[in-house]
Amino acid sequence: CPLSRPLSRPLSRPNQLIFDKSCTMAEERYYHDEHFCCWYCDSQLHGLQYTRNKANEVVCLSCYTTKCATVCCTCSQKIAPDAPFIQVGILYYFEGWF
Repeated sequence: CPLSRPLSRPLSRPNQLIFDKSCTMAEERYYHDEHFCCWYCDSQLHGLQYTRNKANEVVCLSCYTTKCATVCCTCSQKIAPDAPFIQVGILYYFEGWF
């Protein structure tokens, strides 16, 4: 079973064969449901939207917004991963605020 986590946080048996009918396919790989989870909160991501942080770790949208999201330079609100935005150099703006 491929890991949603880098090897610095290994699971007990990361290369288990998957015989369960319940598994998750993400990014062209199969995972045991309990192994495909958010890097920060360990919530299972089976059937949920997710993204990756700057370290390429799998993250739920809630944790991404609270822990990883960039901030709009105009209104100081966090930019959700699915929100349209504009980047100018190192500055970020909600689309329509720039």
